[in-house]
Amino acid sequence: MKTRFFALLLILFSSYSCKNETGVSEDVSKIRINLAVLRFDKQFAEAKPKDIPALKNEFPYLFPKQYPDSLWIAKLNDTLQKELYSEVNAEFPDFVKETADLELFFKHVLYYFPNYKVPRVITVISDVDYTNRVILADTLLLIGLDNYLGKDHRFYGGIEQYIAAGLDKEYLVSDVASAFGKTRLRFPSDRTFLAQMIYYGKE
Repeated sequence: MKTRFFALLLILFSSYSCKNETGVSEDVSKIRINLAVLRFDKQFAEAKPKDIPALKNEFPYLFPKQYPDSLWIAKLNDTLQKELYSEVNAEFPDFVKETADLELFFKHVLYYFPNYKVPRVITVISDVDYTNRVILADTLLLIGLDNYLGKDHRFYGGIEQYIAAGLDKEYLVSDVASAFGKTRLRFPSDRTFLAQMIYYGKE
């Protein structure tokens, strides 16, 4: 299992460093997937109060039951939320390139893990929750696009520079790869610094 995972990461790194598929093996290139990508960030930002029930029905996992509809309606009209969406939409007017990159990543995953169920991709605005910018849970992959606006973006002014350096869309797929790796490797019970280094070195 670990050997296959290391091989997967090596191919991924070489693939994305070349920025094209010329080095992708013939077997991998033949794999067909239909990656579902839903722009919840766009749907929510462009919604009207009357659309909230339909959105809750389509994305129930994004609307905790303890919160009333009035909270989501207020969020629709929130100035900061509108500004976040404006910046996200400027950086990601579409998601074509990112979808292609994610499809390439999941082709590699399926090559090494043929029984893996490719998740649905849901893009969201997370209020710059950079510690949870990618969440992979079973059949869902949530990506907070407001965490990929570029290291010098004004939204990241109060964030440590070494963290802000990773808040760029060029790291989006590698963050997904890291999230996938964590589903395949157990977190060490040994909390020593060396154990943590070994664990994260396996991602």
